[in-house]
Order: sequence, then C-alpha cells, then structure tokens
Amino acid sequence: MDNSENTTTRKMRETTSNLEEIDLWDIEGDEEEIGEPSPEIRQTVDNLEPTEIATETPKQEPEIEVPHKSPDLNGPLEKKIEPEEDTPRAQPTTTSLQSDSTSNAPEEPATDPIKKVSLSLIEKVSLGLIAISLLGLAVWGYMFLYKQNNLSNLETKLDLPVEGKFATISDFKTFWQNPEGLTGIKLGARIIPTASITLSEGENHSGAFRVYFINAKEESVGDTITITFDQGKFDNGKNIIEVSATDGFHREADFNGYILDESLAWRVRVLEADSVNASGSDFKQLLETTVDPIRE
Repeated sequence: MDNSENTTTRKMRETTSNLEEIDLWDIEGDEEEIGEPSPEIRQTVDNLEPTEIATETPKQEPEIEVPHKSPDLNGPLEKKIEPEEDTPRAQPTTTSLQSDSTSNAPEEPATDPIKKVSLSLIEKVSLGLIAISLLGLAVWGYMFLYKQNNLSNLETKLDLPVEGKFATISDFKTFWQNPEGLTGIKLGARIIPTASITLSEGENHSGAFRVYFINAKEESVGDTITITFDQGKFDNGKNIIEVSATDGFHREADFNGYILDESLAWRVRVLEADSVNASGSDFKQLLETTVDPIRE
C-alpha cells in the first residue's frame, strides 16, 4: 500500500512539473501555438484516477526549523543597549554636603564693617581752624561780590546839607560833560565825570578838599584833585566850584551802556582836612555818592 501511494505521488509530481514546463513555453513563446502533448504525458494523465486529481492539494513548502541555540555560559555576555533618554539626568545637589560641612565648621564672630576713627586733639584743632578760615573766606567773597554788584544802592541824593569838621556843603551835584576847553585832561577822553560843590553861605571855615572819581571796577580814574577854600570861598572867589576828572569814557557807546546799566555806575568821594599841606591820613571822608547818568 505504501509503495502504491508513493508511485501515485511520484506520478503526480511528474505530471505537475510537465504542466509547469508547458506554461513556461506558453509565456516565452511569441503567441506560438502549443502542439499536442507527448504520448507519455497523455498516457500518464489517462492513468490518473479522477479522485486523485481532484483531491490533490497544492504543494506546501516544508517549514524550516531554526535550531534553538542555547546561550554559551562560558562565552562573553551580550550587553543590551538601551536607547538614551531625552530628559537630562538630575545632577546631584551639593546643598546637603555644603550644609553638613558648614554646620560642623566653627562660627566666626561678626565684625563691624564701619570702624570708628578717633582724632587726636591736634587734628581736631586743625580741622576747626580750616573750617573757620573757609567760612571767613566765603563771607568775604560774598561781601565783595555784593558790593561790586550793588554799587547803584548808594543814594544818589545826599541828605543835604553835609556838615563836616572844617566845612559845610549845602549843595552837591554830579553829571557828565565834554572836556572841551578844560586843561589837564588825558588824550582820548571824550566824556568825563564832573561834580559841583557849594559851600554854605555865612560861614568862615577854611580848609581843603580832596576829590576822587572811582569807576565800576573800584579803580581811581585820573589824577587826585585837591582844592582849597578860605573864609567860605574857593580860589575863584565864589562858594561854588566844579571839579572834573582828568579821564573818563573814550567812546560814546561806553556812556550809552552806563545810562542803561546801573551796575556800571561811577562814584565820587570827597575828603576834607584843615589845609592842603596835610598828610594823606589827615584827610577824612566827608561824603560819597554816585555820578548821575546826566550829560550837560
């Protein structure tokens, strides 16, 4: 029985292979007609029983079994590589270590960053003298600037009459004039200051006046003028006289600025003494006032 089955199976395989060859001829041929099968093929097909053909199952390829390889215990172990994680690993913190190390360390005493510096007696005295000197310098500078910037605060009108030790002035006027016809005037002066002095009538005093004209810079302008009076009369035989400076403004624009700006005011100062031969220290101030911005 086994031999007959093997024979039948072998015949079926031969038939199947022959049919496959016929199919290949049909594909490779260029639409050529396939002839009648050979007598051997026909005889083989006729001998096959119908049941055998119907029950033939398609050929199945045998499964290839892969032999299971047991791991070699003596060989090197394979290391399993795992994919790296995207998230960074947490770094170990050193807070606890630091806290432990600092907790065991001895505590340092707190130090005061501000150190008190003690001064000696000499240093204190020196600083006090420097402070007093600076304060005095500041006061002097303030007074000087105040005086320079407030020359116009001088009263332009005197409280007449002005009574002195050697004479009494009943009237005093100031103005500006051209120096034409006057002698002793410096070259180039075009406008000069002038003062008119009037002695009180009925007095028989004798003495001398010294007159100074001072500009806005506290500088004496021109020559010092000295005039004498006797028995209440000047050298001209009258109780009134005009005294002009020997220098003044050399430009008209300077005088125009003088009119507009009161800080540029000039002053006239009158000193008196008992005679013209008296020393400079014997002359005492009788009056001082500003020169009016009037031109005659």
